[in-house]
Amino acid sequence: MPGRALLRCWVCATCLAASSASPTPAVGQTAAPGGGGAAPAFVDERRLPSGDSDSRPRADEERRRTLEEEARRAAEEARERVESEARTLRERLERDAAEHRKRLEAEAEAFARQLQAEAEARRKDEEALRSATAAAQAAEAEARRKAEEEVQARAEAERHRLAAEAEARRKAEEEARAEAERQRLATEAEARRKAEENRRKALQVTGNPADAPRHLARGRELLKAGDIVSARLFLERASDAGSADAAFQLAETYDAIALQRLGAVGISANAEMAERWYARAAALGSAAAAGRLKQSGGN
Repeated sequence: MPGRALLRCWVCATCLAASSASPTPAVGQTAAPGGGGAAPAFVDERRLPSGDSDSRPRADEERRRTLEEEARRAAEEARERVESEARTLRERLERDAAEHRKRLEAEAEAFARQLQAEAEARRKDEEALRSATAAAQAAEAEARRKAEEEVQARAEAERHRLAAEAEARRKAEEEARAEAERQRLATEAEARRKAEENRRKALQVTGNPADAPRHLARGRELLKAGDIVSARLFLERASDAGSADAAFQLAETYDAIALQRLGAVGISANAEMAERWYARAAALGSAAAAGRLKQSGGN
């Protein structure tokens, strides 16, 4: 049985290692060279005497109990050593924790003092800022009040100035209106005078009425030919002879619109002369001349 032999050899080796101080070698052991105790040897039960077969299990049992006791003692010693190391470690951790707590408490106290100092400084800064703000607001309010008073004073002065200017402007406008009215009346009087004079002149016939048709025909021929200057001479003679048509066509030779319609080139219009001859034509009975005078605002 090789497996059993190996097991017993391992047990014997362990026992011999534990009881190496014993001078007597155990069963199945040989003395080590030099007297250094017993050395383990592999024991084959088949070679042992048959008389030792009963004592061998008891020895194995005793060795087993011895080994278990030693293992128990070793385990107890290891447990006690672990507990001692654990107590030492716990004490060290408790000391470290206490020191850390004290350090944290000191740092917290210092931080609290720092926060308190910062809060006090901030409070003082806020009070100084409030004081400065209040002073600035008071100064600003005073400056605003003075500015408003100055603005009101300027506004009052401006109102007085504007009222004076308005009064002066009103007087000037009244004077201007009065002067314009005087000029208008004078202009109207002058226009009426001229109109009356033109009317009287228009009613005067200085030529021979029998010559009027001939002069009118010649004037029209010259107008068609584009000779405005010569046509004016014959139309004026026909008008002096009492021809309303001649006076009307003569007025058109001075009328800018009529000249443009005639296509006259190099002939200047004359509103005053056109009005004069329209007035003579109207006085001689021309309705068209009266209409032209009405359009232009003449009398």
